[in-house]
Parts: sequence; structure tokens; C-alpha cells
Amino acid sequence: LFEHDHTSSLEHIKQEYPSFGTTDYRQPAHMITDKIGSTITNFQYKDYKLLKGKPALDNLPAVYTEQSEEADTLEITLTDEVLRATLVLS
Repeated sequence: LFEHDHTSSLEHIKQEYPSFGTTDYRQPAHMITDKIGSTITNFQYKDYKLLKGKPALDNLPAVYTEQSEEADTLEITLTDEVLRATLVLS
């Protein structure tokens, strides 16, 4: 975790978006199986966007607004370079 501190570990630091098998040992936020059957991922922060309004989320819990323009949406993009995969959290 820290280059010169061998006493720290991701297993002891609660992660904002935990991955299966590589971060803290809580329930993972996602579980992806690659073409050879591995479920280990290493998603890293790439960027973010702040968007006006809120997307319609049919049949999902969401913030209530009378009109979409009453809210802003934060989209966070994570990438796994080995899997060449992208996650967009919104």
C-alpha cells in the first residue's frame, strides 16, 4: 500500500468500492469472471464527470426530484488495465 511502510495492508483499510479478493474482506461491490476463470480485478480511478440533471433509473432506488434539473450526477470511471475493462459508477 505504501512503498516504505510494510505494516499497512488493503485488508485493514475499508475501501469505498471493494473488489473481490484484492481489498478488504467485506462483501465485494462487484465480481467479474474473466475468460480464464479468474475473479481478481484491480480497478483504479481514472476520472470523473459532474453532469447536470439525473438519469432515469427505472425500477431502481434513486433520489427523488420533481424535475431532472434539480439534481447533479457524479460519474466516476474506474479501469482495470489487465482486463481492459471499465466501470462507470453513477
